[in-house]
Amino acid sequence: MRSFLLLLVLAITTTVATAQDATRRVVLTDGTVVVGVVDDEAADPVVVRTPSGVEQRIPRDRVARIEGLASGRFARVDPTRTRLVFSPTGRTLGRRGQTRLGLLSVVIPNVTYAVTPTVDIGGAGVLVFGSGGGGVLVPGIKAQVVRTDGLDVALGGSVVVPLAEGTDGGIAVTPYLAATFGDAARAATVGVTGFIGGSLSSGEFETADGVLLTVGGEVQVSNSVKLLAEALVPIAEGDSGVLVLPGVRFFGDRFSADVFGVIGSLGGEVAGFAPLGSFTYNF
Repeated sequence: MRSFLLLLVLAITTTVATAQDATRRVVLTDGTVVVGVVDDEAADPVVVRTPSGVEQRIPRDRVARIEGLASGRFARVDPTRTRLVFSPTGRTLGRRGQTRLGLLSVVIPNVTYAVTPTVDIGGAGVLVFGSGGGGVLVPGIKAQVVRTDGLDVALGGSVVVPLAEGTDGGIAVTPYLAATFGDAARAATVGVTGFIGGSLSSGEFETADGVLLTVGGEVQVSNSVKLLAEALVPIAEGDSGVLVLPGVRFFGDRFSADVFGVIGSLGGEVAGFAPLGSFTYNF
């Protein structure tokens, strides 16, 4: 299984387009996207020649970022490219003030906000109402430390805070490093996440000191469909097995909807196949 996953990542990585041209996606501060040839990305104003031959002059202070097309073919870029099925990629939202709202498996709401083009903050949570109610809250932060046409690297972390009555009060910290090789349409991501902190054993959530390795890939097949896959491999005393999460993402300019499954086993227990889904919207 692990050998197959390594071959998958190598295959995706070696197919990443390396040829560069002057055609770019110019993303404005209001979210507008202009696609065309940019001869000088540092100029003010930025001059963009569209495929129809129209020349646009855009003041530099209105430009949020300039980036290559996805594999040189797709003008629309996945708005949820900051994560694979579940694990983070090395990318951030990329535009200061951008906000993303999400819902995982109907019951886990989450929000992400771009403090700067390279720093995102956010959180997720589950609340249980009624007798014995409680839940868990997971605030987090992500900072991009490398950003090039072919490589994005981010450091981040979350704090798992139990809200249920009767828990032992322990919290868990989950620092991580994620590196993404490729572009927004075809890329491979490798990550490592640490689990440090207390047990939530008296509630429904448990944590244990250890490390989780992740490896995955993404391939955009059209302007609105992307294929995703990732594998989670725990490294901790007594842990064994691997979970594989294949999925399909349908997306527009601001929204995405994922349909994915969980296959494999952890700790000797077979997980089988569990169909799940998620939805996000960007403002």
